[in-house]
Amino acid sequence: MAAQIHYEIFVRKGAKSGWALMDAISSRTTAVKTAEALIAANEAAAVKVVKETYNEATGEFRSLTIFEEGTAKVRVAPEAEEEPHALPCFSPEDLYSLHSRATIGRLLADSLSRWKLTVTELIHSPEALERLEATGTVFQHAIQKVAIAQAATTEAGVAKIMKSLLELTERAIKRVYKDERAGRLVACKDAAALVAHARKVAGEPDAAYLFNAAMAKFLAPAKSWSEKLSRVAEVAHGVAENAPERPLVIASAGTIIAELLNGSAALQELIGSQPDLGSAMIVLADLFCGRRIEGASPGLAILANEFAAGRFDEARIAVGKRVVAEVRSGRKLAADLETELKHLKQIVTRLVIGAGAWLQQEDIVAAVTIRSKRYVASDTLEAWVKPAQGADGRLERLITLEENVVGPENKRALAAVMQGQLTSPQMESAFVDPRHPVDVRLKRLAAHQRRILKSNLPDLQKRQLAEGLDSLSVKAADAGKWFDVLARDAKANALMVLKLLADGAITDGVMTQRARAFTEKHLGSNPSGAATAASKDAAAASLLQAALAAIEGDGKAPAAAPQGQAKRA
Repeated sequence: MAAQIHYEIFVRKGAKSGWALMDAISSRTTAVKTAEALIAANEAAAVKVVKETYNEATGEFRSLTIFEEGTAKVRVAPEAEEEPHALPCFSPEDLYSLHSRATIGRLLADSLSRWKLTVTELIHSPEALERLEATGTVFQHAIQKVAIAQAATTEAGVAKIMKSLLELTERAIKRVYKDERAGRLVACKDAAALVAHARKVAGEPDAAYLFNAAMAKFLAPAKSWSEKLSRVAEVAHGVAENAPERPLVIASAGTIIAELLNGSAALQELIGSQPDLGSAMIVLADLFCGRRIEGASPGLAILANEFAAGRFDEARIAVGKRVVAEVRSGRKLAADLETELKHLKQIVTRLVIGAGAWLQQEDIVAAVTIRSKRYVASDTLEAWVKPAQGADGRLERLITLEENVVGPENKRALAAVMQGQLTSPQMESAFVDPRHPVDVRLKRLAAHQRRILKSNLPDLQKRQLAEGLDSLSVKAADAGKWFDVLARDAKANALMVLKLLADGAITDGVMTQRARAFTEKHLGSNPSGAATAASKDAAAASLLQAALAAIEGDGKAPAAAPQGQAKRA
């Protein structure tokens, strides 16, 4: 399956400010040109373009800075972007590094899932390593994949790299077997004994290796991921806050939990059956926030409490990144877009609330921006407006969709579709239709305009849409000879028009000017000042009551408010 690629533009406003995401677009050329233009126009102190490649098979993103200017200069040729990253290992200890463990987890994901093992358990357990070696082809294929990736960036051949990697892994495995025979890999009967063992080995050079081996033995009897999680939490709770062995225990526990949560099988068991991916991500987002989760498995409930207490940062970061990766991916969160948008809003709200030191706000924004690109695609938009009744209903649904779309490029694309809908013959026909009262149609157009003006669409397109709605409002009024009809009972209807202005039920622009002129003509010397007051605060009520009393009494319009009073209102 082909990888999904987009380019993120980041800017830095000053020397001490951090990087902020400005846009995410699909064209490499456009992204680089935009970055160069920002620097040339002095709109940023520094700018960079990051190529993000999403691997659908693994659910992971690969980030590569292809352009940077300002504080540093980086330019990567397009052909060099495709070179896979090598994973150099020179000693058995390198296989225990974070990067190596992540690679092992990715290459052996299926086997680890079947065996209910984390990577840390696998590489520290003699029994698990024997099982891996017994598979033969699985082990060989994993080595081969790494060798092929390394060969692409070095002059060495695949066969030579495979031989070196096999020798390296065999040395690491033999070390575990040797230490097991020598009695260095201790089995502890309970959590208290494991913590005591941590205290004993804490000062040794290979303390992490020895404690992880003991932890692997302690977790071996667990029959489920939830039970494994509970055992890890039990060990973490058993170490005192100021104990010298605490860093060793917490680091090991956090790593194992993070690896466990990175596995799809473990997550599925912990989360339980969910109606769709979005519902599952809401549960994970609740977990990330440390919230109480209704109906959660014992292991998940324990983990939520741990996060709420501020423990296991590495695991919490893993959860946050997993949710963000799913948001960025093209996978559907629900069967229909309406439900997906509800899910997405809940997910993002939780991520923002819980972000803190565990997740960057710009990562959340970038993820939603990438997903939003799918929402403004032609086929998605067609499906979104299909349930609408008529052209007016389609415009309303597009305005609603805008509230859920993020990213300047996506906003512009959606605004262009809205503009096309607004200027369509069907839209004009709908609003000059004499079967519906003119004031009802005017209120509808004004409601659309208010939502447009409150939106986050680009200013130019926002203004064009607002003017288009006002123009359509004028056409609707003219077609129905609205002002001519109102003039038949001018004073009473002028008061009604004043109230429409006060309620924002007339579009801003030419239509408002004409409505104010009508009230000025029939309600006294300065009704536009009264209309302005009516549109801003409760003073409108007394003004309208005075106008009504005058019309019902002697027919004289109320005196206009003094100039200063109108300004204050």
